[in-house]
Amino acid sequence: MRTLLSDVAVLTFLAGSTMTASPAHAADQASFVPEWARGVVWYEIVPESFRNGDPGNDVTAEDQRKYFPDLPPGWRIHPWTSDWYALTEDEQANGKGLAFNLPRRRYGGDLQGIIDRLDYLRDLGIGGIYLMPIFDSRSSHKYDAVSYHHVDPNLGPDPAGDRVLAGKETPDDPATWAWTKADRLAIRLIEEAHKRNIRVIFDGTFNNLGVDSFAFQDVREKGEKSRFKDWFTIYSHADPQKKTELRWKSFMGETIYAELRKDQKALDDYIFASTARWTRPVIDGVVREGVDGWRLDLADFIPHEFWKDWSARVRALNPQAFLMGECAKPFSPVASYVHPAGFSSVMNYGFKALIEQFFVSRRLSPSRFDAQLAKLRAAFPEEARHALYNLLDSHDTERLSSLIVNPDAPKLGDARDFGNPELNGFTPDFDTRKPNAAEYRRLELVAIFQMTYPGAPAILYGDEVGMWAAGRNFKPMVWSDLAYAGEAYTYDAGKAPDGNRKVRNDQVQVVREVHEHFRTLIRLRGAHPALRSGSLETLIADDARELLAFSRSAGGETVVVILNNGTRPQVVDLESSSAYRELLNGEETYSSLDGRVRVPVGAGWGAVLLKQ
Repeated sequence: MRTLLSDVAVLTFLAGSTMTASPAHAADQASFVPEWARGVVWYEIVPESFRNGDPGNDVTAEDQRKYFPDLPPGWRIHPWTSDWYALTEDEQANGKGLAFNLPRRRYGGDLQGIIDRLDYLRDLGIGGIYLMPIFDSRSSHKYDAVSYHHVDPNLGPDPAGDRVLAGKETPDDPATWAWTKADRLAIRLIEEAHKRNIRVIFDGTFNNLGVDSFAFQDVREKGEKSRFKDWFTIYSHADPQKKTELRWKSFMGETIYAELRKDQKALDDYIFASTARWTRPVIDGVVREGVDGWRLDLADFIPHEFWKDWSARVRALNPQAFLMGECAKPFSPVASYVHPAGFSSVMNYGFKALIEQFFVSRRLSPSRFDAQLAKLRAAFPEEARHALYNLLDSHDTERLSSLIVNPDAPKLGDARDFGNPELNGFTPDFDTRKPNAAEYRRLELVAIFQMTYPGAPAILYGDEVGMWAAGRNFKPMVWSDLAYAGEAYTYDAGKAPDGNRKVRNDQVQVVREVHEHFRTLIRLRGAHPALRSGSLETLIADDARELLAFSRSAGGETVVVILNNGTRPQVVDLESSSAYRELLNGEETYSSLDGRVRVPVGAGWGAVLLKQ
């Protein structure tokens, strides 16, 4: 049983180093949900796929071949603007499909690319960046960490020099750790984001390390004599005399991962030291601005006791840290992770599932949708409801835009089966075409709801410019200053290429109407406290007319949101003696007549009204 902390004011994380909360973090210690995180708009970034700001650090064929020895001799970085579904000659030669070849591709996105586009995010209105893993790893997604205490060298300016520097360390001894150029650039990214009032959270992948990690490689080499052998569940060591092979517990059968045990003090010490390094970095004797919180991968695979200890240590360093668990279970078990000794929030997959059922497949009526939302809100502590990470999609799920094109496709929903291709668009009948105007309008309707509903809305990079895709979301970001090839090929569902071409090429470019819509909504949310932190009251849930209306109120301000989920325009009567000014569809004011305000709402559209 892990011993919990009796005094979290002062904690020792690094060897010989006692750290306390800095003055900059001394305020707002009363709540486990930091004030800044309530109602903030999040933006998830896959670093490899966001922007290539420094081509000089691109992964080389030699680096990539360490991970995929079967790469062809001519392997190189994949063109950013190429047809996502088209296979190169080398990819066709292996006889496999896109699902096999995608992990072998690298696009060159890096930290400098994110820094270069921070002004874009500020203009959009983003208040928080959820950064997918950036720690050293062999893969593009980086959930198979080599270590937790170094940023991947290919995300920084000097990959070769960083590897030399890291190679001089004793990996599990924090006293020997150096700050590589990639590490320093990560801190600079945080500081540059803070200058623009944008917070940054890192992805903590503490359920498993990659099989290329320093610890697992030591086990592979030394077997029973490795000091790291108890970090993992080892079924058998490699022994030629016993004719046994190295067998270990992996995550869901994926052999690039080695699951970590949850009862090893030395392992806990390493995780805590790595966490502290990024939460309160000390570089060249100077305390620098650290990460604003953590998204915890596979949090519901790790015992509560570990998270209680870990959360206490993080909050001792930064009382305003935002801690978010990735939990994909029904409402109540997920909510059990959100409390003062646990997380501030979770990835709200229940919200995502209800969005799909109401707006996409339209299986839920307005009254049922409203009732299920109320049940979801009630499952969480009131203090945390405005900080719930309300996602529409993520790197693990279908893009919402493509799901709208395929409303009857299998979905992630509340289930955790991320490895099942049928839940990620890898199905033979999944239509990979670009959404049409009507489908983009439905995406915009969903955005109206997301940006006006209680919680913290979350955007997956590229949703705001109309990106679409089958499968997990590692498609390169679409930028207005780049010219993209049209998508000409159909998706082959993971089988050998069939050579089929689309009837017409889908033009890949920023969908400006979608971008401006998201930007407008985010700015509305920022301008009106009622939309960020206000109470919620349902006004209309009309199943026959497919109408839902609710009000948000805070600080003397009331905003009414009307959603028409049907296929016909509606005129909606609000019982009120006040006038309302339209915020979304122009500046028209609707006055009360005989205690009613009549508001026209287009088919599949919404209205956002400010009470005068």
